[in-house]
Amino acid sequence: MAVSKVPTVRKTFELHEPAARALDALVKAGRARSATSLIEELLLREAKLLEYERQEAELEQMYAEIYADPAYREEQLRLEAIFAPTLMDGLEGEPQ
Repeated sequence: MAVSKVPTVRKTFELHEPAARALDALVKAGRARSATSLIEELLLREAKLLEYERQEAELEQMYAEIYADPAYREEQLRLEAIFAPTLMDGLEGEPQ
């Protein structure tokens, strides 16, 4: 087992009984080496999800600003019209 070079910080917290039982059961079932590693994994997963959601919101805002530009919308409609005949290329059947 490799030793982590990341510094650790001691945190003390309380869990409600159902959460503590779930934590013990997950470790016992082999989902993690220890309660600490499981909590770390779950926290880091949530942090990644939060960052992903932040980036998605930023992109949505950028797209909203771009689509507010009439010249951009017009160009997009023009491109859609150009490529519309190719939408079914490579697919079986006729367009609906």
